[in-house]
Amino acid sequence: MATMSTASSNGELIASYDRSVKIMSISSPLAREWAYSINFDTYVSIDLDAQGWITNIDLLTKPRLTDQLTIPDSATPGAVQWVIPPAAECFVATPIMVETNRTRRIIRITFGPILDGSAQTQAIKTSEPVYLQIQQAQLRAILVDFDQQGLWD
Repeated sequence: MATMSTASSNGELIASYDRSVKIMSISSPLAREWAYSINFDTYVSIDLDAQGWITNIDLLTKPRLTDQLTIPDSATPGAVQWVIPPAAECFVATPIMVETNRTRRIIRITFGPILDGSAQTQAIKTSEPVYLQIQQAQLRAILVDFDQQGLWD
């Protein structure tokens, strides 16, 4: 479960790509201890601090190509804070879809089934390149716009 809030430095996320190890990371510029980790099917790990703010997200798989990626037009600047479960680590066996466009500029990580178009999806802009899509208080997708850099060898 997630709660959305107005823009907050606690929720700012910056994306980077390390070509040497081929890992995309999205992390908070604030130094905080990791209190909780969520591992999605061994391809994506999300680390939270003790208050539920994202400290780091690692993508450990290459995306497939698609022409269906766009950055949300009406994203709200803000942050997402998660409810911390009692265990320190969690493994979630849910379908993960990782996609990029032909220029490899936009990356989208989708959690679970395809986004339900009939349910309201809220787009949160945590920084210039990073967007979180929330549907019914659940993280459904992460989008990163690497602008002209592109990535993925």
